[in-house]
Amino acid sequence: MRTELKLETGETTEINGETYTKVTSNFLNPDNKKLYFYYDHKNEMFTDRRQAHFNVLSAHVDPAVIDWVVARYHCQRGNLRELQSDDPGVLIQAMLAVYSWCEMKEWLK
Repeated sequence: MRTELKLETGETTEINGETYTKVTSNFLNPDNKKLYFYYDHKNEMFTDRRQAHFNVLSAHVDPAVIDWVVARYHCQRGNLRELQSDDPGVLIQAMLAVYSWCEMKEWLK
């Protein structure tokens, strides 16, 4: 069964002089909460604002996994180690791939 992507636009905030709008999807993160990310108005890109990177660090996974995910899912890696894409579906796939990689590491212990 295929899950249809549904996005909900949230509040717009300014962080360090940059304007971001929170976007919430119907997919779940590892904490069983709705997966969210941001739209970066300056760069006109969707960004995880380093959520995947922090997940990798807390799971003690090699950060190179993010580079692999970036290449595999055709997204970009921003200057601040954030995942970026102009397509929200691509960003969600990349974020979920990183989260799955981290969870698999835990299962294989």
